[in-house]
Amino acid sequence: MWRLRVFQGGKVGPRFELPPETLPEEGLAFLTASAAHEDAQESDELRSSFFTHAFVSGLLGAADRDGNGEVAIDEAYRYAYEGTIRATSRTFHGTQHPAFRYDFRGQGSVVLTRPEAYVLARATLRFAEGFDFLLMRDAADGPVVAELGASAVQRALSMRPGRYFVRARGPDVMYEGSLSAGAGAVRRVELSELTRIEYARLVRKGHAAVAHSHAIELGGQLRTALPNAETPCAGAVAAYGIDFASFGARARFGACHSGFDNAAVDAAINAYDPDLRISHSWDAAALAVELGVGAGLTLFSQTFEARGRAPDRLTLAPFLSIAAAAVLDLGWHGAYLRLDLGGDAFHASARERVEPSRARRPLRATPHARCGSALLNRWLGLPAPRRATACYTPGMTQASDPPSLDASPPLEGALEAVDQAFHELYGDARAEIKHETPVLVLLTEELVLYRGGTRSAFPTAPKLFHVLKAVAHIPVAMFTVLCPNDPHVSTATQRSQLERLHALTVSSRAQLEALREPLGLHGAALSDAELSVQTSLELLNDAVRGDVPAARIEGFAQRLGPVLLRLTHVATRMQLETLHASVERALGLLSDAERGALQVVVTGDHQARNLSLGMQYFRARMREPEGTEERLAYAEGVSDEQAALQLVGTRRLDHSIAQAFFGDRKRLQRDVLGDSAAALLRDASFEPI
Repeated sequence: MWRLRVFQGGKVGPRFELPPETLPEEGLAFLTASAAHEDAQESDELRSSFFTHAFVSGLLGAADRDGNGEVAIDEAYRYAYEGTIRATSRTFHGTQHPAFRYDFRGQGSVVLTRPEAYVLARATLRFAEGFDFLLMRDAADGPVVAELGASAVQRALSMRPGRYFVRARGPDVMYEGSLSAGAGAVRRVELSELTRIEYARLVRKGHAAVAHSHAIELGGQLRTALPNAETPCAGAVAAYGIDFASFGARARFGACHSGFDNAAVDAAINAYDPDLRISHSWDAAALAVELGVGAGLTLFSQTFEARGRAPDRLTLAPFLSIAAAAVLDLGWHGAYLRLDLGGDAFHASARERVEPSRARRPLRATPHARCGSALLNRWLGLPAPRRATACYTPGMTQASDPPSLDASPPLEGALEAVDQAFHELYGDARAEIKHETPVLVLLTEELVLYRGGTRSAFPTAPKLFHVLKAVAHIPVAMFTVLCPNDPHVSTATQRSQLERLHALTVSSRAQLEALREPLGLHGAALSDAELSVQTSLELLNDAVRGDVPAARIEGFAQRLGPVLLRLTHVATRMQLETLHASVERALGLLSDAERGALQVVVTGDHQARNLSLGMQYFRARMREPEGTEERLAYAEGVSDEQAALQLVGTRRLDHSIAQAFFGDRKRLQRDVLGDSAAALLRDASFEPI
């Protein structure tokens, strides 16, 4: 019995005559959509029962197994039976089994339709093999009027003239599109006329016949430099992806290689990361766009080559990711091209690689209450106040401005032009002079030799020098934020400075531990470095939680003062040894005559001058007493090579001018107004300030 799930009905059609030879002499035929104990299932998509849909499709020509242009009752039933079994095997209620009973007397079979007899009044559509075809009247949402299974021998259907939407479904791809067929037309439905839809896109379109699709993906990957490396991380990735109607999931495994190297150590970093991503897709023609999130775990494997012992290291770091992807259907056996772009957020105590320039740079914070220590000001790169605890707080009341005075009118006309010409001619002459003799320029980070138009650079300090320098920055930076003269300032700016400094100090302690073996840091120097970091962290922990009294801050500075002096002594010895070795290498490039004419310029801050390491070293090597500066000059406040080279030309030109005009070659090394000012001020009478 049929179980009706929706109302069905029929209508009376016109009368028609049956030729006598089409029926047997007598008999009965019973066809049922299901067995006695089963329900006859219907489909909302087909808008009819499964059996009726398959039976009608057979009558249109799909059931003509022998190709004689006629559909007999047994052919129609067999086609409907197979179609019903196939369609209902995927439903919730399970497989439905049609049944029949024939009782005929006479000769021949019972012919139900003759499609070929009506080719002039109807349209004949022929279909490719290997695909299931579904035809909807008018459009994709129209009623389903016929279906042709992939296993059907007959590949033609006799259809009413009109417009149809055709859907062809293969093992891993679907085609769909619209076509029209007029009366008497015989048309072959070509797949090339239809739109190709890959399996995953078919799933996302919600076709019940395909619940999901899956694929294995292989490709390459390129990641930006890891926190502990300096080169991009290049490698490969493999993934297993599965797509459902509303979302997709991918299990991925990637591997990439990166590294860094410097004078002390070469490092290779490999990253291995499995992760799982969930995404949603939007389809547009042959292109699909995905947006998703994921999580995974990365194993970092680090190996080192260094002068000392540098053990390998393994680090696990979980991460979260957000990713976008573009997927292009290539239209060939389900192949597609996929491009992913994403970002990962790691959760790990990464031990970052220390750049020499970064290690030498003092910590900077937003100014609120600033103070500095005169101790190690050259080495630490900090300003030098007059007292160790002197502070400057922006916003303090300042003295009123002095009364304005009438400014002297600027030069005009020929006088202005001749003054400008002097400066231009002086600069041209200075530029020529500076290339006549070899020049050594001692910069903050390197020693540079200029000789015969060539430039040679040499190191001035080993990496361990910069490590110890960075360690010494930590307590001095803390003292800068926690000004002893104003210990109870508690602002958002100061709290942010302390939290930032705390995070950097924790990371620095871990990095110091990693570098001590490769750099050979041991003994008293290691103890002092660890003491400086640990003592700073103890005070930082309390400072982040709340205010600390001035007495504790001053005690902190007094305790670490001797420690910093000892670290300074160790660092000074390292720099002198490296500088001496570099100077010997540079001198080895010079002839005896060039050595005698060699000019040396030491660059540095204004407060260091005569006591700077470079000045003391070269005075000892060149046998020039303090204040002489014949071939040795200090470029005060200069940090670049070109300015230092200009100083060489300036000194040589000034010596010539001063000797010719004043008989004293060093006259212009002093302030040109200095001698006259001294004579005038001896007899002047001023009220004390």
